[in-house]
Amino acid sequence: MSRRLWIFAAFAACFCGTSAAQQGDVLTEEQFRGALVACLEQVSQGAGQTRTRRDLLALAACLQDRAEVRQTSVLSNADIISLTEAGVPASEIVSTIRQRPGNFDTSMAEVVRLARAGVDPAVIEAMDEAGASPRTTGRASAPTTGRDLPVPGRESRPLHDPDPLTSSMQRTAEQAIGIGRRLGDARASAGVRTFADPLRSGGRGPAMVEIPPGRFQMGCISGGCRSDERPVHTVELLRPFAMAKYEVTFAQWDACVAAGGCGRYSPGDQGWGRGNRPVINVSMRDAEAYVQWLSRETGQQYRLPSEAEWEYAARARTTTRYPWGDDIGRNRANCSNCGSLWDDSQTAPVGSFPANGFGLNDMHGNVWERLADCWNGSYSRAPSDGRAWMRGNCRRNVLRGGSWSNAGKDLRSANRNENTADTRSESLGFRVARDL
Repeated sequence: MSRRLWIFAAFAACFCGTSAAQQGDVLTEEQFRGALVACLEQVSQGAGQTRTRRDLLALAACLQDRAEVRQTSVLSNADIISLTEAGVPASEIVSTIRQRPGNFDTSMAEVVRLARAGVDPAVIEAMDEAGASPRTTGRASAPTTGRDLPVPGRESRPLHDPDPLTSSMQRTAEQAIGIGRRLGDARASAGVRTFADPLRSGGRGPAMVEIPPGRFQMGCISGGCRSDERPVHTVELLRPFAMAKYEVTFAQWDACVAAGGCGRYSPGDQGWGRGNRPVINVSMRDAEAYVQWLSRETGQQYRLPSEAEWEYAARARTTTRYPWGDDIGRNRANCSNCGSLWDDSQTAPVGSFPANGFGLNDMHGNVWERLADCWNGSYSRAPSDGRAWMRGNCRRNVLRGGSWSNAGKDLRSANRNENTADTRSESLGFRVARDL
């Protein structure tokens, strides 16, 4: 089979679940993984010709999109753009839309974006007929009260492609690199204990990672310090605990609401999509409602992490500004200058970046994470055993990690922030911890 025909067959297998090379046989999970690994090996070796390399990158992006569709089972605008850029005929995309559930935005702004990305009018019409999301003339508005996060007055905005061809190649390249990093995470985390507790209402809770006990220096120990990161002090965690591998997602939050928990509150997603994106627009009270529901569902003691637990887990035995070094680097996180697909535009699906040494993803960037501690302007008299600091200004709580709209310096392991407990924002989320 020629290389070009093999590429076509792989694309067909990716989007249709069948392989042209095997006369219509169903593509098995083993074949799917094999095609992905083979593709990544060729990409990493730097296929000789530019067009060949571009085809391989596109295939990797295709395979990633297929994997994400398998996870969420709901098609989005981004999936349709990916199919179009991969060269799948409009008739096949229309057929896919009619066979799969979808959550499509066909507002005027999105229709323009779809058209600029080369999506066929027949496909856009099928998206509209499939049951579009409520039509608006723009993005969902941001909260107007209690907003005192960094970069005041910033408007979140959808991705915008000034040059569809250039942006398309950049996206496929970044997606291919992301797959390789995830495979690396799986190998690096082979010795990490992970688990997910069963829920009484069905399914399982968040993926959790066991964090070992240990001692570390908490505060700014690597430059770029602020006064609230001092004094540096020793914290010793004597017992292991569990931390969620990812930030709590919309899918997990929606499961809580469907089971009658979380105050039946359905936070807005800013038009970016739900599924495996981190839940946003949640207050401290909302986050506490989720951990209380999770505790009832599992019979285990879930809670928000303490600030000391968060920094210990984020550092993962490192002493540099970030767990990967002293420079923000490129495509290691989602922030305003991180070099990722989602920079300064919107949240990224959880797990889009490499895990740290403890096997935790997205501890830096994407969304600020709410913690259990009350706010204090310095570490003077802070607990030394990892407990949450429940003295100070308890109308405001600690935030860590930085977000998609913040500069890289705000993603440092030592960086601290705070906000009112009742604030709901498109850059605020949380992850959970559990006693062991």
